[in-house]
Amino acid sequence: MSRWFGYVPDAAAGGTTLDTLATDPIPTATTFVPVTTANADPNTHQVDRNNLVTGVRGQAAPVAFASDPRMTFETLAFAKFLRQFLPKAMGGSVTPTGVAPAAVHTVVEMAQSGVSLPAIIGTLIREGQADRMTGLWLNSLECNFPVDAEGTVNAELWGLYHEVDPTASIAAELPAGSTITAGYDDAYLLRDINAIMGDGAGVPIDCLAGFGFTVNNNLIDDFKSRFCAGKNIWEDTLDTVLHRLWYPNVQKLGPQTITGRLDFGDVKPDRELRRILTHCEKLVVELTAGPLATTPAADEMARLTFYKQAPTGGGADPLQRDGDQTSSYEFTAYVDPATGKDLEVEFISTAAVTLAD
Repeated sequence: MSRWFGYVPDAAAGGTTLDTLATDPIPTATTFVPVTTANADPNTHQVDRNNLVTGVRGQAAPVAFASDPRMTFETLAFAKFLRQFLPKAMGGSVTPTGVAPAAVHTVVEMAQSGVSLPAIIGTLIREGQADRMTGLWLNSLECNFPVDAEGTVNAELWGLYHEVDPTASIAAELPAGSTITAGYDDAYLLRDINAIMGDGAGVPIDCLAGFGFTVNNNLIDDFKSRFCAGKNIWEDTLDTVLHRLWYPNVQKLGPQTITGRLDFGDVKPDRELRRILTHCEKLVVELTAGPLATTPAADEMARLTFYKQAPTGGGADPLQRDGDQTSSYEFTAYVDPATGKDLEVEFISTAAVTLAD
């Protein structure tokens, strides 16, 4: 069975387009990620002539003229994976401190408007078919930590070029045996989360029963903004018929938003009052994994700081005759005027985190 999802950093600034692609086929992934599901969508756009009056019955066949490819996948919230992909979704400055054998702390911030996100080349292998896309930017990264299972991560990526080849053409580059799981031992769970609410030292959140957050880059989805006449046109002849497909020339960052969710195993009026008043305050969530081989001893960790989060929906569950009473609140993270930040993530690991991981 040959089923993999993998990636390799895209060396081109902003991502490789069809016109700038230097190799054929597209370079294959060097890092393979264990996933629960993955999909490649060519997102083909067609033109039709359904309204053309021809004097005969029936309709003319549509013609594919452009492709705006996408990839999606879901995996567990592995500590290694979040170190690799959360910085790519955030896209801002990366600042490491500390050296081995001590634990290394790396602080990642959100990108500022107008910058390029780190691009990757993705490879999806489904038995005999290999889908590869260049210039992939993370449109969204959604993390969910339920009370009764390991955390999960859903990623949506937009690409600049898509190529489909037989798996046999890249068989020599695929991982062998269990090497796919190397480093993917620890996944974050709600059980090990420590959450603190409020400015200053804050107050530990009591009875947290679920947590989730989404970094949404809202990439620009406008033909006029991303496609250029005469550029990135792929041609192929199938059964003597010439087909021409137009691919995007650029990715553009939209207005980034950060949203989340806090679930509770009870109801409390102070939480409801915060929702009613849309009260903004700092939220710090510490995701803890296994111990690191460092001196002094330390645990693998991702510390998320939402500088100015405010409830935007939810509340106590509807009153019912039977069953327990619980509550759930959605929130949005806003920019704190004092720091200029909305989300900051600090990774604690054995090595510095980089956008090129």
